[in-house]
Amino acid sequence: MAPLYDLLEETALKRWGSEPDTSFSRIKTSVSSSLCPAHYVPERPLVITCDASFVGIGAILSHVNSDGTEQPIYFASRRLHLSERNYAQTAREDLAIVFAMHHKFRCFVLDRKFTVYTDHKPLLGLLQQGKPIKDCMSPRMMPWSLFLSNCDYELRYRRGKLMAPADVLSRMPLDEDSGRVEPFPP
Repeated sequence: MAPLYDLLEETALKRWGSEPDTSFSRIKTSVSSSLCPAHYVPERPLVITCDASFVGIGAILSHVNSDGTEQPIYFASRRLHLSERNYAQTAREDLAIVFAMHHKFRCFVLDRKFTVYTDHKPLLGLLQQGKPIKDCMSPRMMPWSLFLSNCDYELRYRRGKLMAPADVLSRMPLDEDSGRVEPFPP
């Protein structure tokens, strides 16, 4: 964007050349890309993509467009507390789903069907909708599972390679005190 800013200076020669043109093309591409957040449209299907790493959890709320592509609406992440870093990977991945559905996107997903994607296959057996809560589930995950059982979602597996944006959010999470902005009251 620097070439475009340079055109705004009073001392600059006001010529539109190849550098500002290239910069403008890059801006248009990034704004129209699939990672640029869209406005929420209640009629469109919703998808939540969640991931967890050793340092944080990340989630993306997206619309499914008519051509099958996903258009993000909301990005969310947070650091894991020191105690949460000691959780098993399955519990961290479950925490990412609860963080997304309960703490961040609840106002979007209440009373509607949606899909949740995870790259952690063991969760498919533990959290499948309509099945009883498993006896083998850790006591830590029991309350989360009870909360999730009240939601109308379908849990699906997606390979980690296809979940790069959520993975980046989990590896570079926002600090807890970085300023909380909620679209609606929780």
